[in-house]
Amino acid sequence: MSRQLQTDAQFERALRSRASVYAKDKLGSNLDFVGALDAFNPIYVTVSGSRLFRGDFEFVTIHSR
Repeated sequence: MSRQLQTDAQFERALRSRASVYAKDKLGSNLDFVGALDAFNPIYVTVSGSRLFRGDFEFVTIHSR
C-alpha cells in the first residue's frame, strides 16, 4: 500500500516504520529516487543519503515494515 507524504506527521510515521520512499521530481528536471527515509525537516527530506528539497519532489511510501 502506498501513501503520499505531505505533512510532518506523515513523514514521522514513515520514518518510525522505516518505510521505503519513492521521491518523484515534480518538474522532471532531476532523477527520481527510491530508498530509505533517513531524515526530514520542513524544508528537506533525506532519502538514502540524498538531500531533497520538499517543494521539488512528491514523496510516496512504497513499503512499510
